[in-house]
Amino acid sequence: MPSKPIETSDTTHLMTETLARVYLEQKKYSKAIQAYEILILKYPEKSIFFADRIKDIKILQQNNQ
Repeated sequence: MPSKPIETSDTTHLMTETLARVYLEQKKYSKAIQAYEILILKYPEKSIFFADRIKDIKILQQNNQ
């Protein structure tokens, strides 16, 4: 019986604000946005803060095209 493959794409439990900031500093805007979207789900009490960060990143993304 073959073993079930390990799901490597589900790393949402590893997402932190620090990692989101690192993505932003590295100008990996799409990854930073995705990170903050995950954080909104993990920490709904901080969703307004994370949503503002996403908005700011989208502005940066547009200005750096």
